[in-house]
Amino acid sequence: MRSITICILLFLISCEAPEQVSIELLGAHTSIVPENTTVVHYQFTTSTSTEAQLHIWSGTSPENVRVFKFSYGKHHHLKIPLHQPSTKYFYKFIPIQNKQPTTPLYTSEFETPQLPQRVLEYYDPSAQLPLETTLNGQLLFHHNRAPGCAIMTNTKGEVIWYKLTNNAIKSIRKTPDNSLLLLEDDAQNQFANANILLEQSLTGDTLFLLKQGQKGFVHQAHHDAIKDKKGNYILLTHATEQGVAGEGITQLDVAGNTLWTWNSFAANPYLEGQPYTEPWGNSIFLDSDEHYLLSLRKLSQVWKVNATSGKVEWKLGKDGDFPMEHSDEFQFQHFAHRAKDGSLLLFDNGGDDRPTSRVLAFEIEEEAKQVKTKTNITLPTPLYSRIMGSVMLLANQTYLVTSAVNGEIANVGADGTLLWSLKTKDRIYRTQYIELN
Repeated sequence: MRSITICILLFLISCEAPEQVSIELLGAHTSIVPENTTVVHYQFTTSTSTEAQLHIWSGTSPENVRVFKFSYGKHHHLKIPLHQPSTKYFYKFIPIQNKQPTTPLYTSEFETPQLPQRVLEYYDPSAQLPLETTLNGQLLFHHNRAPGCAIMTNTKGEVIWYKLTNNAIKSIRKTPDNSLLLLEDDAQNQFANANILLEQSLTGDTLFLLKQGQKGFVHQAHHDAIKDKKGNYILLTHATEQGVAGEGITQLDVAGNTLWTWNSFAANPYLEGQPYTEPWGNSIFLDSDEHYLLSLRKLSQVWKVNATSGKVEWKLGKDGDFPMEHSDEFQFQHFAHRAKDGSLLLFDNGGDDRPTSRVLAFEIEEEAKQVKTKTNITLPTPLYSRIMGSVMLLANQTYLVTSAVNGEIANVGADGTLLWSLKTKDRIYRTQYIELN
């Protein structure tokens, strides 16, 4: 009986919570990152190694606390993006012991500076009308002139991130890793041509950089680049044959070496003495089966390209592989991609003989080579954009449309009704609705 009692006492003692260690704060410092004032560097030093949390909230939104975790150690530092400009922020540094937050060691506040003039010269949030939306994602957009400016807003139209560069930004896309992949140009190339492939974190850290002429970046890129789930980079590139321009794809590995290349000449050959049209690609997406969807503006077609064999599986559009009503044919389209509902969605620019832009979506039976038009929305006349542009289907079944030449980002309903819009002071190449983790 005595031995059982001793065992029970030992068990109870072993189950008691470990004693908390005394921790002192030896230093605390915050600083605004000069290149992007929406990024703040938080630094803390403790007398004893510990895990910790950082709680941040703005004066206008005390209920929306952002929580970040520091790993075990004495020196704790994080660069954190997505602070709104001209806003007072409060923060707490809280050690964690026995897997539980303890009493905050440090509480303070600061105010972020106002937006740089270059950002305001492109987009002024104070000039926008209030937006009525329940969406919680972000809008990412840019113009493609030099010096470059890319902007991210919340769905209230408030700027939460930006990038300024002396280069022209020709494309910017969110990656599966929550980083941003950019095509930039520092050589004053015309149109959407680019000679720099850059991946950056939202805090401005360079994750990958390659200039044309280095490793597998041989052919000039243009219009678009994406990163797949394996970490490979896929670029739209220029291709030539017999001195004639075609379309190309270059796939690079994580180190920038060539994995795979493709060009359009087998499926769109140049034959001397016969009519030839340059494809002029303007977007590339991964389809649900990991093959490529190409939007080819001058052909008014969308191609699906096998990512292994390079075979063109089908062509959708004028003179393509699917019988279509003439009224459903698109002109000089942009941003053709697989929407979340499974349809193929694109921005139909229109042209001189039909100066209206549309939102078109198609249901495609690939094996049967049959297509059904699912969505056909004629946009209001002021949203007509003969070049550039984009469209995305949102979770609330409305559409985010970019009227590029008018510098307008519009949310339209299924009947084409304009629900809200944001306006810039210059053209917008495209707009993406993203959801950052």
